[in-house]
Amino acid sequence: MSNLTRAELVQLAQTNLEGLAYLGNVSEQLLPAVDVACVIDQDILPVHSYVLMAASPVFAELVAAHFARIIKGDHQPEVITVPLPDTTEAVKVALQYLYEQCSFKGKEPEITALDQAEVLASFAHKWNIQVMLEAADTFIQKSLYEESCRTRGASHGRMIIKANFDYSLHHKFRSGPLHCWRLQCTL
Repeated sequence: MSNLTRAELVQLAQTNLEGLAYLGNVSEQLLPAVDVACVIDQDILPVHSYVLMAASPVFAELVAAHFARIIKGDHQPEVITVPLPDTTEAVKVALQYLYEQCSFKGKEPEITALDQAEVLASFAHKWNIQVMLEAADTFIQKSLYEESCRTRGASHGRMIIKANFDYSLHHKFRSGPLHCWRLQCTL
């Protein structure tokens, strides 16, 4: 994977646009500027470093360290390889959100499902992407409130949302995926 050239990465991006829907937000002129290979198991997802750097201080440090080594004269591969411990589908969901956010269409990316929000919250927590984490947290809280109101009434919904909001402020998803959120709705 580390021997991947920039030309190969660009070719992968250009020939697999259907499988890489997140790149649909990028103009054809910018597509050849992909310079990061996100590696998940055997899958390679071409990404623009500026999208990752704008979203996350963790990614910004990784990319900046790569460029700093190049400036010092160390031989570095032309493609930055970032191994990710997530599933390919989870990374694609997160990249879709990030590319929509960077698309300059004048609106925030939409989170439309609780499963999507859980994936985004987990990814955002791992990579310190605050905007994504806050959006996912808000969607989860709203979903829990609506579900609780449907099943138990508005006062119970407000109690659940308050408890979950307090929990998220103190723990910021340190316990991993958000399965505990769904359990609280059924208690």
